[in-house]
Amino acid sequence: MKFAFGVVVLVLVLDGVISFVSARRLVEAQWLIQNSARFLRQINTTLSFLKDAETGQRGYMLGGREEFLEPYQVALQSLQVEVPAMMEEARQVLPRHRDLTVAYEGAIRNELDFLAGTIRTQRARDLTREERQALVVRGKQIMDEARAVAARLISAEQMNLTATRREFRRAVRWTYATFGLATVLNLALVVALYRTVRQHLEGRERASRQLAESEGQLRAVVESLRSSESRLRAVFNLSSAGLAQTDQTGKFTLVNARFAEILGYASGDLIGLNRRQVVPNRFPGTPGSGRGCSTVIEVGRRERCLVRRDGTEVWVLESVRPIEDGEAGTVGFVTALIDITSRKQAEQELQDLLVTLEHRVEERTAELKDVNQQLEAFTYTVAHDLRAPLRAIQGFAEALREDYQDKLDANAEEYLRRVEAGARRMEALLEDLLSYSQLSRANLKLVPVVLAAALDEVTTQLESEIRARSARIIIPERLPSVYAHLPTLVQVLQNLISNALKFTLNQPPVVVITAEEMGGLVRVSIRDCGIGIAPEFFERIFQVFERLHGQDRFPGTGIGLAIVKKGVERMGGTCGVESEVNRGSNFWIELRKAPEVV
Repeated sequence: MKFAFGVVVLVLVLDGVISFVSARRLVEAQWLIQNSARFLRQINTTLSFLKDAETGQRGYMLGGREEFLEPYQVALQSLQVEVPAMMEEARQVLPRHRDLTVAYEGAIRNELDFLAGTIRTQRARDLTREERQALVVRGKQIMDEARAVAARLISAEQMNLTATRREFRRAVRWTYATFGLATVLNLALVVALYRTVRQHLEGRERASRQLAESEGQLRAVVESLRSSESRLRAVFNLSSAGLAQTDQTGKFTLVNARFAEILGYASGDLIGLNRRQVVPNRFPGTPGSGRGCSTVIEVGRRERCLVRRDGTEVWVLESVRPIEDGEAGTVGFVTALIDITSRKQAEQELQDLLVTLEHRVEERTAELKDVNQQLEAFTYTVAHDLRAPLRAIQGFAEALREDYQDKLDANAEEYLRRVEAGARRMEALLEDLLSYSQLSRANLKLVPVVLAAALDEVTTQLESEIRARSARIIIPERLPSVYAHLPTLVQVLQNLISNALKFTLNQPPVVVITAEEMGGLVRVSIRDCGIGIAPEFFERIFQVFERLHGQDRFPGTGIGLAIVKKGVERMGGTCGVESEVNRGSNFWIELRKAPEVV
């Protein structure tokens, strides 16, 4: 209500201020219009008197009679009054035209001085016709200058007068608008004030009725609370979780049967006892333990191992929440206990099983490692020991060809060719087996290696094959350095580039080599335009003795990519392939970036 009256007073004050401002603007505009009109009249009056003076002077010059000077004398007296009045008006009221007004006053003075001079000259002596004509022309020029200055002054003031009249009309419209708006606003305020007062009175009546209704509702709420308390107590006592309420000091004020059962007490035995006495922790000195621990009740949720009244242990999930009472703060605590002993026992059994399983995995890993070492040693031994018989086969085949070349028929020649081809394949297989075995057993020392140097060595070793296939190997000018074992890195790159040359059909091979820095790694990619690989074989091709094509189409041992994978892994890197069938392949290896090697 007070706010409504305050708004009314504020609006009335604003209405008065706006009305005052509007009236002031209107009066000021009217005053400016009157001043402008008076100033224009003064200009026209002085100009008219100046014309009369010129007329009297001209009549005297032409007729030579003194009575012809009467208009001149009257005009001169009038100008002596009007010109100062005009200048005072311009100085005090209309200072915006000061320069033009001063110029106009000067033009009037010039004209009057000229007229007075010609009259004195005529009185002194009789002028010739030509002299009088010249003076008349000069007088006309001075008069024209005065007219021009007067015209500029009149034009400027008329523009100001027009603007002032527009401002006056705007002020009139603004006054009408503000008056109308104020009237409407005042009416609206009266209506609003009436409605506010009415609503206030109606609100008081409603409040009285609501107060009476609230009393009845309060009685119903009290009865409902009593009923709810009974239901809550029933739920409290029948809950499967142990529930207890304590005061600020930790004394039990309410305990259900399940809480007492978990701790090995009867319900009535706990009331009045302190929480620290009946909820000891298994480990003395920890939060919630018995003697010697802090009296602060920790709020929160935790798992604890408690000691029951009979000395047995029980694992519980404990949750403690404070009871808040507005400004009084914490007035007590509610504690909930859930027996999780069975779950803890199951977790312990699972942990024991995991430990046992871990031991078994370690044993199996050690056994597999031993088997792998034995297998690698066996592979190395077999490959090494088979080289001597293989050389014997190659030697006897070569001797047979040299000594009995002219005695061999076509079948014998074919048999001998197959023996030599098989020996060469066996030799390549043994070389790859030895390389793979050495990679598994050797201790590789990783040092900074310049990729460009490794690629130069590879292209030198493959020079004959590159020339035979008319291949192009594209290598960037600048390549980073990596941490690697140089012989192993050369073998890895040689196997990848050799495969890129081998698996390209119907066109000269083009192999593009790139190196991309990726954080602390360098990815070296070898891209070809060959036959490509289906996605389902991406993992398989890096295994030992895995071949996707027959020996007659693409000869090889099936160990080359396995050597690549083993070598890269031994150097702490990774490898992979991206490919599409008939679209070429992109084999890549990633190694740790090394500082530039000079």
